[in-house]
Amino acid sequence: MAHSGSFHDRTLFLRQLNGAALYPGTSRRKLSRLLWRAGELRIREAEEAVQRSLRSPEPDVVYAAAWAAGRCRFHGLLPLLDELQRDVTLKDHVRLMSGEAWRMLLSLKDLTRFQRVLYQGLDPFYRDLLREIPTFPRHFVALVRREPRAKHAAVLWRLYQVDDQTVRPALLETLRICPLRPPFFRFFKRIFKMAYFRGDAEVFGLTAYRIETEEAQKVSEWGWVQDGDDVFRVNVQKEMTMSDCRIGFTRKTKTFLRRAVWRYLSRLAVYDAEAYTAFATEYLRHFTQDDSRPVRRYRWTDAIEAQEREVVLDHYAGYYALNHIIHGESERYSVETARLSWRCRDPYRPGDPKSEQREESFKAHWDFFPERCLRLLLESAALPIHQFAIAVLQNHADETAKVDEDDMVRLLEAPFAVTRQFAFSLLHGDREAWLSRSRILQVLMRAPEAEKRAFALESLQKNPELFTDAVNSWAGWLSHEDADIRREGLTYFKNWHLPMTQSAELGRRLAVRLASSFDAERSKDILAALDYLGQEGLPCLEGWDAHVLLVLAEDEDTELRALVARVLTEGEQEPLRFEMDFWPTMLDMEDDRVVLAALHLMQKLPSTMAGVIAGRVLRLLRRDPTQFAPALLPLMAVITERDPRFAERWACLLAREFLPPTKYDAAQLDGLIHLMMGPLIYGLRAVEPVIVWRLLQAKQRDESQRLGEFLLREFSPPQKWSDKDLTKLCSHGLAGVRAHAFRWVEKRFAEAGGDQVVWFVLLASPQEDTRQRFEALLDQRRRDGKLGANVLAALLERKRSEVSRYGMRLLRELVQDPAQWRYLAELTALPFAKARAHVLQALANEIDQHPERLPDMKPVLEALLQTAGANLARRELFNRLGALCAGHAEHGPRLYQLLTQLDVPVSAMAGNEVVKLLWTLQNADPALEAASGGVTGASKPS
Repeated sequence: MAHSGSFHDRTLFLRQLNGAALYPGTSRRKLSRLLWRAGELRIREAEEAVQRSLRSPEPDVVYAAAWAAGRCRFHGLLPLLDELQRDVTLKDHVRLMSGEAWRMLLSLKDLTRFQRVLYQGLDPFYRDLLREIPTFPRHFVALVRREPRAKHAAVLWRLYQVDDQTVRPALLETLRICPLRPPFFRFFKRIFKMAYFRGDAEVFGLTAYRIETEEAQKVSEWGWVQDGDDVFRVNVQKEMTMSDCRIGFTRKTKTFLRRAVWRYLSRLAVYDAEAYTAFATEYLRHFTQDDSRPVRRYRWTDAIEAQEREVVLDHYAGYYALNHIIHGESERYSVETARLSWRCRDPYRPGDPKSEQREESFKAHWDFFPERCLRLLLESAALPIHQFAIAVLQNHADETAKVDEDDMVRLLEAPFAVTRQFAFSLLHGDREAWLSRSRILQVLMRAPEAEKRAFALESLQKNPELFTDAVNSWAGWLSHEDADIRREGLTYFKNWHLPMTQSAELGRRLAVRLASSFDAERSKDILAALDYLGQEGLPCLEGWDAHVLLVLAEDEDTELRALVARVLTEGEQEPLRFEMDFWPTMLDMEDDRVVLAALHLMQKLPSTMAGVIAGRVLRLLRRDPTQFAPALLPLMAVITERDPRFAERWACLLAREFLPPTKYDAAQLDGLIHLMMGPLIYGLRAVEPVIVWRLLQAKQRDESQRLGEFLLREFSPPQKWSDKDLTKLCSHGLAGVRAHAFRWVEKRFAEAGGDQVVWFVLLASPQEDTRQRFEALLDQRRRDGKLGANVLAALLERKRSEVSRYGMRLLRELVQDPAQWRYLAELTALPFAKARAHVLQALANEIDQHPERLPDMKPVLEALLQTAGANLARRELFNRLGALCAGHAEHGPRLYQLLTQLDVPVSAMAGNEVVKLLWTLQNADPALEAASGGVTGASKPS
């Protein structure tokens, strides 16, 4: 209830107020300050003065009068306030306060209607966002950050104008996360001021806490602005007039608002103890340990006393209003008028014991409302606030007696030792009542203080029936983060009788904590507890979760992996309980013990599930066939016996993945081949060529190559092999493989006409029998006239000596037979320069030895004259022919007659070369010109 002071003071104040209102300028005190004070004290007799002041021409007087009208609930002034808020000639802050006062005077029905109108007036976009209240603050803040405009940020103020039960949660969360920067800050500051006007302690406490803890912008005299890591320069005066102003929450503004927080609270404490404690509680409950700062020390020289002094600032020294509330009458801390940080008084230093005396301001107010100190213990997370609350509650046993079980648990689990000790002292006050609750005992068993754990265990030993949830309590105790608590718990556990039915559940809970532990010592202690359960014959390894087993199996600790193998082997796990993804992952583990245990357990799986992981199982042979084969052979036998269709899959996977294993010795390889040959008897139909080829490529592994030969002959269809792969098979080291592959080559060579150049690599085969067979095949085709000119050209073009050697031999045979020169003419017309050069050189050599065969060259010359790109070869041939006639005059007429009989169109360059050769012949023998009648009729260039 508001306190108005003595009757004499009240009468004097009203006389001053009425005099200032009726006769402006006659009072020593400003009318605006008197009106403001009347609103703070809620003086009902000031209505006439307020009504007169609302019509004052001075904006500050109207502003203060509207404040007083709303605070004092002068309902008769409602029409006048409505008129003021609509008056566009008034300043914005006056109209705003008039509107807030008018809103405060509305009846509940009218206020509800007004809130509905304001909500409907929101943009449809924001109404859609407000349909999802939990996500609205995050989306709204992101929107304003993306498009920082005042029209968007103004929605924050509109939400506070509506402020109904639906909108308020979104408003509070937005105030908690929105940045105190333009354009938010303008409306944030307005809400902060109006929350005090409305008496809204929750909003006031939240906004005051953010103002106290948020980092402000630093603006220098030259216009440099430092906002966190962002630094920019502005014209401050011009910037403040812009709609998209980038500065607002400056250090000066923050300093003013921080002082305003305590100014509001201290004035409130003068006349309303209930409101003061409510506002202070809402402000203090937001502080946490994260707001703590390191202790700061610096020295300064006192010029008056001419001595150096040390200044020490404690962890929470920088929070002005907080220290005023809880340390206002402290002998440990003090604050200077011009400063905001509270300093340690000599000789106190941070960490020294706290005195038993209470230090807060307005002690009597907190004694009237001690329940709010209890709320601070439950909701705040700052050590000085807990110390303050405990100091108040120690004198109010009637209030602490109202603590229920949930609150007591929260106090016992508090992060501060002083709070836990305070809660423990409350237990002693009513020991019988509290210790009859199993939940309280469980919390005490997990307490970091040994005396509390011993106290709980002593109580449980006297009344074991209270330990209703023993599994959960022992699991928390045996896996506690503190090593002493864990080991102490195991010692007590060995003296505790745990029912057989609860041991499996305890094992599962300890396994979860073991999988989530990153502390080697903690894991070791949990393993010790599981080992003890196993030694006692308790079924603690049953029903473990698949995720827990996978996490433990991947751990670096060998003991944890050994535990997983033990669970899979001894735990009587049901394989069908695990998902299908569990088994392939388990078989990929590095620990062989885990893999072997999983293989034995997999034998219980149905054949359909086991077949899916068949490939993953066989990969284990690559790691260690000697160790895994004994476990794999029974598993393969079980699967193939249930479903013979898996036999072919086993064989194919074995051959594809593991043969030839170059790292195995002869004995291991024989075992693998024996393992693979087993499924073949179930009716293998075909083997992929890549499998056979890998077997045949095994170096120094006769067994695998013989297996490849067997698969090639029996289970590898020829249509699956490419021509290139067949040429490789024809050069294999095994004669049987070469013979079998060459039969396929002969068949394909005959079907395709013998023109595939890919086969000619066989002429360079390192195997003598392969070369002889293919040469015999080519000779037969040449004798049958089935070997095309392109084949000979390809042979002559090859770079390998063996292939080109055979081509040259074949060329020599063709050159020695003039009947085959037309075949050579076809080869000359092909676009193979190297082959053409070989042919022309061979023909020229043959003409040198047998000039009488010169007329047989007519088809070759005709083909040469019509071939594009044969200029160099043609020029060399004509030079050779000209040299031949120059040394043997009897050959000139024969060559001259041959050239004049050519009847083919030629290019200009080829015609010039022919004419040049004819001129050479005429100069050597002038009779040729008379016989032919001139050179011009000898050729027909095109």
